[in-house]
Amino acid sequence: MSAYAVPEAAVNKALSKAGFADNSRFSSPTFPAMGRRLALALVIGACGLPGISAAATWMTVDQDSFNYASQTPENSTFNTWFWREDSAASHRFNVSDVDGCTAEKPCVALTASAYAVNTAYTNAEMYNNSCSKGASDSKMAAVDKAAEAVGASAEKAGKAQQTEAATSADASQQLATLGLSVWGKALQRHVTTLCDQPYPYQSAKSPLTPKGITSSWSHNAPVHLESNPLSMTLYDVEADWKATRDIVFNNPYRADINDSLLLTTEIRATTQNQGGSRGWGFWNTTMDPGMMQLAWFMEYSMPQSDTKDGQSNRTLLMQTIGRTEDGKSLRYCSTVLDSKEFSIYDWHTYKIELRYDGVQYLVDGRKVADHRQINLEKPMAFHNWVDNRNYLQKNDSEPANFPLTQAKENYIRQFSVESTPAATLPAPEGEALGSCTTLSEGVILSDLLKMLLKDAQF
Repeated sequence: MSAYAVPEAAVNKALSKAGFADNSRFSSPTFPAMGRRLALALVIGACGLPGISAAATWMTVDQDSFNYASQTPENSTFNTWFWREDSAASHRFNVSDVDGCTAEKPCVALTASAYAVNTAYTNAEMYNNSCSKGASDSKMAAVDKAAEAVGASAEKAGKAQQTEAATSADASQQLATLGLSVWGKALQRHVTTLCDQPYPYQSAKSPLTPKGITSSWSHNAPVHLESNPLSMTLYDVEADWKATRDIVFNNPYRADINDSLLLTTEIRATTQNQGGSRGWGFWNTTMDPGMMQLAWFMEYSMPQSDTKDGQSNRTLLMQTIGRTEDGKSLRYCSTVLDSKEFSIYDWHTYKIELRYDGVQYLVDGRKVADHRQINLEKPMAFHNWVDNRNYLQKNDSEPANFPLTQAKENYIRQFSVESTPAATLPAPEGEALGSCTTLSEGVILSDLLKMLLKDAQF
């Protein structure tokens, strides 16, 4: 089933019940799919539809229980994700020996490990895997699509940038330079080789690697590949294989004027006294402020030892970045989560209801943020991460990353994304919850980061 489609049989049944026995006109060129949705929305309230009611019923688009011990990982949900590990970071699978994680309901642990003398970026993250090919796609077809998308962007990059990149001694940038001019079979073979290998951070013989993993290819997860402009520039300083895999991002989840999405996940964090960030939610995986879009829960923290007596060392924000209704400017919304009422260091169910023109955030069924008049039309990926990044850095004398004296972990045990026709959702009730700001044209990344941190209570 398409991530953005109501089942055909259900639509036909509803339209027929409403008296449209010949509903072929709803799929004609003059009455496209959007018209069928409108017709469906008009008859739902009057005649009803199995599985859909005036109070919206959500249909599963994607889900993962993280029980990798009970399935064959190859072609399963394990390869839905790119399990990213930077510096002293790792993942543990099928965790059943910590609070809230059992053999029947196992967890994945994302760990930014303690390494007190290390100020390198340490990040454990999961996001949608770009080594994706649909059930009917060949391996090379997916790579061809990726290379073609990036090649089109690369052609616009300009010869000056190519010359600058060519002078770089960094191997990953030399590889990126190759991609600026010719995304040929050599690069395709390189990407294929990387996706052909199993979980790339650990040996296939590692006890932490689920059995049955023979490659990183995902066959049955949602796919929407988009080129990553930064992979072609000197701003990308990834390791060779990471840069190559990230020439495209897989951003498969999108809310639009026709469909709304609902993310549900169960997560618990550990270790409150360390610095860095962590979070979970939707992001279109780009650092370009002109294109950035996100809707997530994010914690900013500093080491407790750096705070004054009685001062909190962390803030959890619900943050949304999208566009104004006319699409001309960036719009940013933010709400602080009451940590005394909802501690992320206990198990909670987090929901993000993503509409075309707004976002609602819920914790354990209670609405805690409602950001309106903000358009989120771009496809996004699910991200869950924990790191040591110092987003609170005030000057160059402060470290870009905090050294960790204790490990920080995120445990996740449930994930799903559901879809419903937007017309079936009631209008948001009550007042909006959160503050929103329209950003000026030409905003740069440093300005955007300042906006993201303006509500941090330090």
